[in-house]
Amino acid sequence: MNAVKANGVNITLPNAVSCPVCQQGKLIRRKGKNGYFHACHRYPDCKTVFPDDKGTPNLNPTPKTSSNVKKSETEFCKQCGNPLIRRPSKKADTFWWGCSGFPKCKVRFFDRDGKPDRDRGEL
Repeated sequence: MNAVKANGVNITLPNAVSCPVCQQGKLIRRKGKNGYFHACHRYPDCKTVFPDDKGTPNLNPTPKTSSNVKKSETEFCKQCGNPLIRRPSKKADTFWWGCSGFPKCKVRFFDRDGKPDRDRGEL
């Protein structure tokens, strides 16, 4: 027991892809609530995650931002001055507004008739 505490356990993962971020761990396939993904086995020290592509990690994933998401030319964040972005919500046919300066600026609004609902206030 003391040897394991001092030296750890040597884990060999055949055909595993090395973690491109920490260079020490291996990416292993895991199943989450949204399906399979690949994560570094050194979690929580390394939080690297890649989507699954037919059983192998997709090391070049496409960005999650949708191509139809555009910065507003008329609506701006009053906190930082960046344009706001109208985004679709999880509920069908509903939207919300967020600052394009995210994650530094976390200003968000409900949508009302295609405009940020400033009367209702920030979320």
